Amino acid sequence: ADVTGVQTCALPIYPCVQAAGAYDSASFIGISAPNVICEAIKPAALAENAIVVRLYESMRNRTRCDITMPEGCTKAYRVNFLEDIKEELTPANGKVELEFSPFKIISLMFVK
Repeated sequence: ADVTGVQTCALPIYPCVQAAGAYDSASFIGISAPNVICEAIKPAALAENAIVVRLYESMRNRTRCDITMPEGCTKAYRVNFLEDIKEELTPANGKVELEFSPFKIISLMFVK
């Protein structure tokens, strides 16, 4: 198969299915609120060694939650759907805090 132009990513992605809100060291990311859903995880289109994660609030509740960053990532950004950086987030203990309004979609970019 011709793989010309196919982008690779240095961060391994291992799906881990478990109860909402419950995560352990096998999870790629951790989400502290059961009503916040990870909809997509993909390599960043324009940045090397970066992953984009799309999350949304699913139960029409204003929610604050912590997102545990993927292992090996040191920077986190809030990005738009085109992956333009809108805000640099400040991780604390490998986590970033987010606030979701009802049904809000938030895209994050984590950089190794």
